[in-house]
Amino acid sequence: MRKTIIWIASIFAVLTGIALAIVTWERGAFPGFDPPIVDVDFQSISQENRAVRITGMARYDAVSRMRLGETKLYIFPILPEEEMNGTLIKVVVQTKRKPDKYTTIEELTIEGFVRPPGRAIPDRFYQNWSGRGYHFAEDLLFIESYDKEDFLKQ
Repeated sequence: MRKTIIWIASIFAVLTGIALAIVTWERGAFPGFDPPIVDVDFQSISQENRAVRITGMARYDAVSRMRLGETKLYIFPILPEEEMNGTLIKVVVQTKRKPDKYTTIEELTIEGFVRPPGRAIPDRFYQNWSGRGYHFAEDLLFIESYDKEDFLKQ
């Protein structure tokens, strides 16, 4: 009986350690902590970055809304400042901050976690943006905004 309990506890400890290692490797920091933020521009941002600070033009004319439980999320493209009227999307941002409904373009500095979009962006969003004339870079990236309190009050 005692050996069984030790065996089960050992398996639990190993599985917990593996799960923590995977999360730490994927996010670049131990769970509960943010990885160090790196200032990047649109030419240098890549999947190798974990946490970034990037400034660009948020295109609220292409904002899409999504609900995760009680949380409302806003997803929109952010373009380089020199190409604010461009149609090639390389970076998509997800934030809890509701954009002003009367603003279509805004200069925005965003801090967040970078990853490939995977299934984070529903197909209907791609279709919506394509219908508005946007197209997507092969190396499309998704930034989950850290949504600090001072940012949310802007």
